Amino acid sequence: MIGYITGKIKSLKPGRALIETGGLGYLLNISLTTFEKISGKENAELFTHLHVKEDALDLLDFIPKKKKMFFCYLFQ
Repeated sequence: MIGYITGKIKSLKPGRALIETGGLGYLLNISLTTFEKISGKENAELFTHLHVKEDALDLLDFIPKKKKMFFCYLFQ
């Protein structure tokens, strides 16, 4: 599982962020709150959760880390 990603923001729009780190680009589903917090920045650190569904693998963001802990508590 990918716990967090720190890297350069390559693309950013409401609901989606492409973060480059270590030569790889990670496409994340982001909240509007996260979009507002990282807009205008060159780099970002996002805590993540890989959500596995029957037809998709989604990488979700969480700012701050407490939101990730709460999400994992609810769905595990």
